[in-house]
Amino acid sequence: MEVEVNLLATCEKRTVALCASGKSGVLSFSNPELSVVSMFRILPFSARSRQNLLRLHRGCSALGLSLTVEVFDRTVFHLGSQCKPGVFSRLLGLSPVEVRLLPILYTIARVAFTRAGSERKV
Repeated sequence: MEVEVNLLATCEKRTVALCASGKSGVLSFSNPELSVVSMFRILPFSARSRQNLLRLHRGCSALGLSLTVEVFDRTVFHLGSQCKPGVFSRLLGLSPVEVRLLPILYTIARVAFTRAGSERKV
């Protein structure tokens, strides 16, 4: 299976882009607050969200597809074929899914500093 998608969704100045070509796709968040909210919805804090993420991974793998989730142009998750799960993925119980800790921490820090800067200006 191959996929061709170019989707740009905007709601209240918040943009999410989904681009896919061939066997790989990228879901990209560029808005600071939307990206952190979305990232925490994706992170497997509950059994249900963990199951959904693993189902998505298995579905992508079965079709030979891969999906990368990016926040501020940094890969946070990699699902489907060609994943290389690390220690953090295994600690979260997501061993087939590649979860990258440093980009997650970078995103949280960036949003925190952005909010702190905007609060000082008021």
